[in-house]
Amino acid sequence: MHIGVDARSLSHKLTGIGSYCRCLIGALREKGVKLTLFSHKKIDILPKELQNLSVVSGNTQSMFEGLMWYETELPKHLLNANLDVFWGAGHRFPIRIPSSQINALTIHDLTWRKAPRTMAFKNFAAEALYMPNSLRKADIILATSISTASQLVHYKKNLEYKVAVIHGSSSLEGFESRFPPDPVKLKTRGSWGDNPQKKIILAVGTIEPRKNLLRLLRAIANLPSRLQEDYQLIIAGGSGWGSQREIFEVKKTISMEIVFTDFVDQSDLNSLYNLSSVFVFPSLYEGFGIPILEAQEHSVPVITSNTSSMPEVAGSGALLVNPYDVSDITKNIERLLKSDSLQKKLIQNGLKNRERYSWSRTADLFLTSVEKYQNRYLL
Repeated sequence: MHIGVDARSLSHKLTGIGSYCRCLIGALREKGVKLTLFSHKKIDILPKELQNLSVVSGNTQSMFEGLMWYETELPKHLLNANLDVFWGAGHRFPIRIPSSQINALTIHDLTWRKAPRTMAFKNFAAEALYMPNSLRKADIILATSISTASQLVHYKKNLEYKVAVIHGSSSLEGFESRFPPDPVKLKTRGSWGDNPQKKIILAVGTIEPRKNLLRLLRAIANLPSRLQEDYQLIIAGGSGWGSQREIFEVKKTISMEIVFTDFVDQSDLNSLYNLSSVFVFPSLYEGFGIPILEAQEHSVPVITSNTSSMPEVAGSGALLVNPYDVSDITKNIERLLKSDSLQKKLIQNGLKNRERYSWSRTADLFLTSVEKYQNRYLL
């Protein structure tokens, strides 16, 4: 089978979609699938195991040039590539996508419909413009969670026959596992400006409204003073948009030490998980939530939201909170920090939950979905 991949998410620093794309590419490759990656500009962040894949890329310099390449050049490349499948790894297809191959579309979330106020306007506009047409053009729709699949069917009932659930897994179980924790940082700490004398509460995510960091800071501010003295909060993630001024204003009022690392690579992120006592992921909405599994794999007890896909992904390995209720977040952070037995229980449950997911299984589900489509429509 020859699969072409919309690999634009691999042409810049990896966020959730990029990590998902890279890990599933690796798993498909290990199953002997022929792959061709397509991007509007050079892809230079693939691990060594994937660097000899066929890549078709442009040399665009601006967002407008990238869009024009995607709409005009990519369809030409697809017509000439002799693909069995084209995989739209990030929610959308070109408006005029060829039908010469099976078109499979991954939908990670429906943020633009379920939580539009948490999106930058340009991202909302792009999703609202592209996703409905892409869903119509898709032969197969791959939802990353049961929650997202249900939302898709509720959005358009005629999609039900197209939708398959293709879970992700922890990034650490894919090619990112080749990036072990940095032993120097594990030994010395302080590499992110943090205080080695204090235990760590870790949060991971781009600084944007959907990650709910403003409420998290307000919840931290309400913790007992002793806990604020003993712990520090490290927020690992790049700058996004919205509410950032408020976040830094609230930070000034909190006695607990707060560290913003900016974007961290996978090795640094592995080190941070290993150093952390508690992981807090109070997002307002997620289509999957890979960081939950990453924390569980590192034996870190998890607190996450009781909304969208997060309870599904976390299983019994997390405390669930109402992400809109600051007092509920505070109560559960305090409860977890004060209870060694609860921490041990969540760690054990998290490790067991983690066994449900693997990129190899995700690749099998991807290929099975394609085979079912072929058997139904092509034979």
